Amino acid sequence: MEFGEFWLLADLRESNHLAKSIAILKRVPVLLKPSQLQKRRQAILELNNLIKATLQVIECIDQFGKLSVYPPKDVPALSIALEHTPVDIYWAIMTVVACATKVTLLTSDEDKEFDLSPYSQKIHYVLNKLKIQLIVCHKQIDEAKNHRYIINLLRRPTEIMEVFKGLIFTKDNVQPLIDGSTKQTVNIDVLRRKNVLLFISGLDITDDDILILKPIHELTKKENQYKIVWVPIVEQWTDELRKKFEILKNKMPWFTVQHPGPIEGIKVIKEEWNFKGKPTLVVMNPQGKVEHSNALHMIRVWGVKAFPFTEKIEKELSQSDGEIHSVIEGVHPSVPSWLKENRYIFFYGGKDNEWIQQFTKKATALANDPILKDAKIYIELVCVGKNSKGEDDHGILGRFWTNIESLFLTKVDKQVDSVSQEIQKLLAYKNESGWAVLTRGSTVLVTGHGVSVLKVVEDFEKWKEHVKEKGFEFCFKAYYGRVVQASRPCCRLDIPGSTGKVPESMKAVATPSWLDVFPASRVLHLPPIHGDHVPLLIGVFQEEPLQRQRQFRFRFNSAWMAHEGCRDVVAAGWSRFEGGTPMYRTMSRIAHTRMALNSWQYTTFGNRKREIELIRGRLQQLMSLPLSSGNLEEHASLSGKLEGFLEEERLYWKQCSKVTWLTEGDKNTKFFHRFASNRKAKNRLARLFDETGVWKPALDGMEKVILDYFSFMFRSEHSDESRMLEVVNLVRPRVSDQMNEELTAPYSDEEIRAALFQMYPTKSPGPDGMPPEFFQKYWETVGVDVCVATQRDFSGE
Repeated sequence: MEFGEFWLLADLRESNHLAKSIAILKRVPVLLKPSQLQKRRQAILELNNLIKATLQVIECIDQFGKLSVYPPKDVPALSIALEHTPVDIYWAIMTVVACATKVTLLTSDEDKEFDLSPYSQKIHYVLNKLKIQLIVCHKQIDEAKNHRYIINLLRRPTEIMEVFKGLIFTKDNVQPLIDGSTKQTVNIDVLRRKNVLLFISGLDITDDDILILKPIHELTKKENQYKIVWVPIVEQWTDELRKKFEILKNKMPWFTVQHPGPIEGIKVIKEEWNFKGKPTLVVMNPQGKVEHSNALHMIRVWGVKAFPFTEKIEKELSQSDGEIHSVIEGVHPSVPSWLKENRYIFFYGGKDNEWIQQFTKKATALANDPILKDAKIYIELVCVGKNSKGEDDHGILGRFWTNIESLFLTKVDKQVDSVSQEIQKLLAYKNESGWAVLTRGSTVLVTGHGVSVLKVVEDFEKWKEHVKEKGFEFCFKAYYGRVVQASRPCCRLDIPGSTGKVPESMKAVATPSWLDVFPASRVLHLPPIHGDHVPLLIGVFQEEPLQRQRQFRFRFNSAWMAHEGCRDVVAAGWSRFEGGTPMYRTMSRIAHTRMALNSWQYTTFGNRKREIELIRGRLQQLMSLPLSSGNLEEHASLSGKLEGFLEEERLYWKQCSKVTWLTEGDKNTKFFHRFASNRKAKNRLARLFDETGVWKPALDGMEKVILDYFSFMFRSEHSDESRMLEVVNLVRPRVSDQMNEELTAPYSDEEIRAALFQMYPTKSPGPDGMPPEFFQKYWETVGVDVCVATQRDFSGE
């Protein structure tokens, strides 16, 4: 009787005469005895609840199967759920079998206990986990659909107002904007058919970030086709953050969103426009097309000159001269007049105050030197980060480096020119003890490390006599070049990661010969220290020896088979006879053959690398000797011998590389060697995480991590062998006697041979060091013993 039928009859028996009659016809003892039914009612209820939970688990698993049509990148939680699905299915099957056992016991006369609580606990745990995972998956699917909808809006010509609504608001929650100039709410229609500048930022923006846009706002009031809208990005709003939002909103004269809340298109803003928290100004035309993913860098460098802030304008401005002008004129009040007079100016700074004091002293002496005065060469000094009174001004210093980074980012995708090279060098010196830039007007002459530039200034006495003849600029650059060639100070370049400019990850390129010398080298992305700057470290690591040295392991070399004596060695080694079982005899013969081959290869092949070097050396000598019949014969003989040795070397490295897709023919020894070396470096385990997240680098520590991991994976909970057997015995057999006889029939010689010859010849050998090709090549010698041993071993004899 099925459980559903049993449950219905038990539930209706007392109130329905038809149910009572069916119970009699079905001859279910417990239904015919009210006392027994009452006694087992609690067990029936528990069984019913467990079956309902199991059906819900099966339904959840089925839903996961239907969700698998979505791309894995859109639903990352689905892959995690599917990884555990086999275990969940296992417990569902076990619970179904246990429930079937319980039904059998409940509908019989036997008063036998069968506890379902372990299965109930496990299946309810699985059900709760699956429900949570389903909720997460559906949420990710909705986010992915919304993401695609917004992407389609951006890529398909439409109307800017519709794009803005889809990007900022949910479909049912479109809100008006706040006009910062009047502090009144306005309908979102004010953006219709306008060019919109989206000012996207967190709540940690400074007054400088707001001030830099005020001239642009004044311009947009004249150009009515342009509107600025502030969009704050906050992951989790709190009361304190809402207060901060109100304060910032009141400082802005342009449009802002009315109420703080989640942004619908935050994923698009982060992924498409590479927003990482720093202020960004996205320029969009009336059709919603992005004209520039971050025009803030242009505004910092060129101000309103960059209007209307498109990529085309940026390209034109980046090719013009004098772009460094806007970066440096704000660091000192007198700089604009000095630039107009085309004077020489030293801009300098650094982390080391002692270096700054020393450079100031030496550079002042240089600027006041009579030779320069007589030549009417005027040099001004500007210490960046100091105000006109000589006091520290971190605001000036911060704006200077922000503008330098902005200038760098306006040029990062353009053709390399002299300005971009100097800017890149200056960024490399940002965190050094000292740096200096020498300009003439707005033209950058030298950007140098503090050590190098100070050396040039200190050695002025050595090169000042040439100033009158060749000019200060030529002499300074020439002497600086000699100093740099002699010292070459080391520094690092902090590449500012910003919107749409610099990739999140960068790769280092190395030649194969360099990798041969440093096979364990790695490019490491270190955690960011300040903001979104991510340091890159190229580590030239040495292979750390394991605590326990590996013992020598025999490996059959494919190149040996080409030698005529190899077959005789195999036959002699295999003929050694020892008593015992067929498998023992076969393993003994493999061991004797291995020892015979090892001794033979030492005497036959010796040190092939040394022999190849000697032959190549002799061939080089013969090339320089006069032509003679003797020399020609020796050259031909050595060439043939070298060809054979190189073929042996190629076969050896091909076997080590495990390359199966490359056809025979080419001499790819170097390729195979590097492939094998890379494979070894990739497969090497240097350390492992344990269950607590701690690195275990030692050999013993890694062994424990592996053992603990697999022990936990294959551990069963609530295991009771008697109960397991009781459940398994209730499973109906599906394999007939005839099918079982065919499945358990002994393997024939032909089947064993066919299985062995289907293996790729040079695939990894077993512990004996013999790959499949050894048995394939010498099957007539080893075949009979291998077949007998295999057949006896599988038969259990």
